[in-house]
Amino acid sequence: MVIAFVNPEVFQFGIIGRRWLHLDSPRHIMLIPTKLLIHKLESLGMKVEMITMTDEGTIACNTGGWRFFFHHTCVRPYTNRTLRFISFNVMNLIGKAVSFLPRPIDQSDGMGSAYTVVFRKAVESNSSCSEKTTPTSDHVAKAKAA
Repeated sequence: MVIAFVNPEVFQFGIIGRRWLHLDSPRHIMLIPTKLLIHKLESLGMKVEMITMTDEGTIACNTGGWRFFFHHTCVRPYTNRTLRFISFNVMNLIGKAVSFLPRPIDQSDGMGSAYTVVFRKAVESNSSCSEKTTPTSDHVAKAKAA
């Protein structure tokens, strides 16, 4: 099972707060911390295979969060279309440029804007199923004869 979700424990959320792009209400009804998700699914018999916060999608979310913040914080609703266009593009570029500064923090362990966790159902050891058999020449001969 693969789950990708917004990370509420992210550095950006702590800095930006209610203006954080990835709150994205009403689409994101709940924000689930990674540790809580892992704890719950492990209690249901799942095993964590992989966790990542440095994949391409998360890096795009990190950059997008900073760009959105600068754009919506600094762009004023100019009535002049030209000024609005210039303001939008300048703040978008500033946001993109500024997003490189916190990149080491955004990409550090547990601080990405999103996370992807891969779970696998844990295999229960059963005494009757624990014996491993490998096919012998007798097994192969019997299978061919049948």
